[in-house]
Amino acid sequence: MEYLRPIRYSLALSAAAGVLAACSTASKLTPLPTVSGFSSASVSPNTMLSARLGRSRRRDLLYVTSGEDVNVYSYPRGALLGSLGNVGGNLCSDKAGDVFDSFNAEVLEYAHGAELPKETLYTPSFAGPCSVDPTSGNLGVVSGFPNAVVVFPYNQKRGWRFAKEYIVANMEFVHYCGYDGSGNLFIDGTTSSGYAFAELPKDGKVVEPLVLNQNFVNPGAIQWDGSYITFADRGQSYPSAAVIYRFTVSGYFGTEVGSTTLSQSNADGQFWIQDGRVVGQYLPAKYDDGVGIWAYPAGGAPLKTFATGTIADSETVSVAGR
Repeated sequence: MEYLRPIRYSLALSAAAGVLAACSTASKLTPLPTVSGFSSASVSPNTMLSARLGRSRRRDLLYVTSGEDVNVYSYPRGALLGSLGNVGGNLCSDKAGDVFDSFNAEVLEYAHGAELPKETLYTPSFAGPCSVDPTSGNLGVVSGFPNAVVVFPYNQKRGWRFAKEYIVANMEFVHYCGYDGSGNLFIDGTTSSGYAFAELPKDGKVVEPLVLNQNFVNPGAIQWDGSYITFADRGQSYPSAAVIYRFTVSGYFGTEVGSTTLSQSNADGQFWIQDGRVVGQYLPAKYDDGVGIWAYPAGGAPLKTFATGTIADSETVSVAGR
């Protein structure tokens, strides 16, 4: 089957970059070749996944990065349905159920329950954790610059557009990013003296420092829970129970309004909040690797656990037909 080749925008990009550089040094345009269908040589069709999904495509699905694989489970039951193959990276999903898998210098977009990606997006450097703006469909991705985030604007009629890279000036290394319900992108990372937080306001051109009134040992994943923006603390020792803090943000300041501790979790990983539950890496005292599901925001002991065989680095829930 013949697939469309990446489109090159060299002339248009050069002109656009010049205009942007004259306006601001905080962001820059980068090429975004959009591929229709599947083009990555690192992924191959998984016929077992396709056969086992069956009617499960009509239900919510849990995607988990385990080692170099992305495994697909029924949710919340936790039955293994198959794997997307050797494409293990950082996972996030949007409200339509599309799943984004970012690794190396590309982001693969999968429709809910699909075994092959429908789009491939390219980043200027290593693609880290990601988040989708619920108001626009824009995709934010941590860049291996190392102190930058890349935003892929999305247009419902034209699809993915030119990406913009934003330098996070108050960080040396960016760890995670996450959109809130209004389209503001929050970022955490580290400096030579500790940790730092920042915000790219909706439609903003500059990443601004953010101050939170909570001490963190090691800032982790960021996600909107439907009411508050949340920042996870990954702790210092291995394993540490994850603590998810909830904040309200006004201007350059964030105020904590509550926290959730996930017992028997390993905080050094991403967690995903969905419909009154939070999914994450489960690591009890006997060091069996797996996935846990906790009540949110109550936390405490997991409601359910199931084995994954290797450490679960990243998770996301893909919703069906909402």
